[in-house]
Amino acid sequence: ISDATIQNDSAISWNSSAILNIGKDISYISSATINNANNISYNSSAIIAGLECCENNSNAIVNLAGQIKGISDATIQNDSAISWNSSAILNIGKDISYISSATINNANNISYNSSAIIAGLECCENNSNAIVNLAGQIKGISDATIQNDSAISWNSSAILNIGKDISYISSATINNANNISYNSSAIISGLACCENNSNAIVSLANDVSHISSATIHNNDQIRWNSSAILNLDSSSLLQQIINNSNAIINHNNQIHYNSQAILSISYDTSLSVYNSNAIINLSECCDELSYISSATINNANNIHYNSQAIVSISIENDLIIYNSNAIVNLSECCDELSYISNATIFNNTQINNLQIQLNTIDHGPSNIHVDSNMTLSFNIYLGDATDYEHKLYAHGGAPVTLDGSGRYVHFSRDAVNDLLIIDDNTTLILENIVLKDFLPRYVDLGTNSDLIFGDGTTIELGEDFSMPTTGLSTFKFQGDVIINGYGHAFHICPVSNAIQVASGSNLIIENTRLEGLRNYNVRCLGPNAHITYRNDILVLCNDYTFSDGTMTFSHDVTIKGKDHSFTYKSPEISTVVRDATLLIDRDVEFIYDAGNADRSEARKTAFILQDDSAILYLNGCTLHSTRTGLQLDQGTLIFDDKVTLISDALYDVEALSISNDVHQQILSTAMVDAYGIINIEQ
Repeated sequence: ISDATIQNDSAISWNSSAILNIGKDISYISSATINNANNISYNSSAIIAGLECCENNSNAIVNLAGQIKGISDATIQNDSAISWNSSAILNIGKDISYISSATINNANNISYNSSAIIAGLECCENNSNAIVNLAGQIKGISDATIQNDSAISWNSSAILNIGKDISYISSATINNANNISYNSSAIISGLACCENNSNAIVSLANDVSHISSATIHNNDQIRWNSSAILNLDSSSLLQQIINNSNAIINHNNQIHYNSQAILSISYDTSLSVYNSNAIINLSECCDELSYISSATINNANNIHYNSQAIVSISIENDLIIYNSNAIVNLSECCDELSYISNATIFNNTQINNLQIQLNTIDHGPSNIHVDSNMTLSFNIYLGDATDYEHKLYAHGGAPVTLDGSGRYVHFSRDAVNDLLIIDDNTTLILENIVLKDFLPRYVDLGTNSDLIFGDGTTIELGEDFSMPTTGLSTFKFQGDVIINGYGHAFHICPVSNAIQVASGSNLIIENTRLEGLRNYNVRCLGPNAHITYRNDILVLCNDYTFSDGTMTFSHDVTIKGKDHSFTYKSPEISTVVRDATLLIDRDVEFIYDAGNADRSEARKTAFILQDDSAILYLNGCTLHSTRTGLQLDQGTLIFDDKVTLISDALYDVEALSISNDVHQQILSTAMVDAYGIINIEQ
């Protein structure tokens, strides 16, 4: 029987969520209000107000004088035992078994009655969901209203009002004077011992241990208390608190290993060690603080290994060492500062390894000055707004290197003035740095000065731009460097020397529309210099020649430029790599004119397709081989629209040759015109 009002004198066992009014032994009650003198154990969420022993009663109001066991959701008003009755009101005087949710008004045995209203004296069987009014035996009732004097045990979620021993109570309001153990989330106001109480408001005068997240007002010993507000006002100072974390502590005891706490200690004997992220106010001398981090410290003690702290000390002979990222204000002499990094320091102590030339640290609000090799510790934002002007100056009359150590310099897109100023006769070399939204117009290049994009540099374009004809009119690359256009256009047509790649260097241009190739304005300065085009569009504004170094075509690369030619003249091997496509677009003439390494002989295989997945796509263009001769031995060749093949060969050895291992696809709309000696194997 569940949720029932039970008024009889029998014993009730295993009743849950009950209001119990008895005076006997109750055990295992949790989340309960307990006002009686009996022992209650393991009772959960029950109200118990009786003199009899209650065992295992859950969610029930019990008001019987007899023994009631296992009743659930029932209103019970009789003196007999009722067994296994569920959700029923029983008002009969005979034995009833297995009754559920029925209305029963007779004195006979009723069993297995389903959904019936029974008002007779005959036997009822299989009755379910019944209202049962009889005085027979009732057993197995839970969630009942029970008002009797029997023993109640194992009552769960009950309000208990007895005066005996209560143990293992959880989430309960407990008002008695007995021993309470392992009570969780409870309000406890008693005189008995409380152990292992979690998340509780505890007001006891006895020993309390293992309390977590609690407000504690007592005089007992407290250990291992976490996230607690502790207020001990004993004057004897006999309590000891250790391993307390995230607490506000106002007492006179010894505190060790306290983390993230606000400590206010006014006694000479107090000791704080390993305190982190704390505001510490000690008013007495002779205390020792060590290993404090991220703290505001106002005291007269020795401070060691303090990191990221604001430290104000006015006592002589104090020593600060290993202080990092701190603003340090010392007003007395004789202090020693060492190993300070990235700090603004105002004191009269000796300072080592500080670059006087810098007006600010590299992430501060003022300008940055580089007159010797420098490594960034922070990202930099450069701008010229009236409320935030932050520029970078390079000077010194000699080459200086700014190593970004992987960090970035971000150029404001709204800037109208120069943000990077390089003095006369000064070369600034950038390494291991990312230049976000970089544009040449941000650079003021002095007379006889230079800007080198060195190893590990990445230039990220934030908008389309044109290379200026004055100032920074040449991008010089040294080492492994990347230009990522993010789909933007880089116009270089007006400039005769727009891009230079130093010998031994590798420039990757990716996701960029490089417009304005002509003559030699993009060049490699040596045979071992290299340019990789990755997912780019190259647009000719006039005839262009690549005469030295090597090229790699990766992903999809297109060469455009109506009525202009792209001449490959370098004897070094350039490659269309696997899974890549080089498309020569309409009305572009691709001329192969490679010589050998010593320029005395022609080299037919300096332009290759790496494997079958490497594609040379001829789309309405001209493929022209000079007397050098071009030989394709592998890869895939696609003909689309009107394609013209031209060979200047006078002899077969100079012919344009396409091997049988080259996969050839002639699309349905394609037409191929061939002129000269051309060998196509079938």
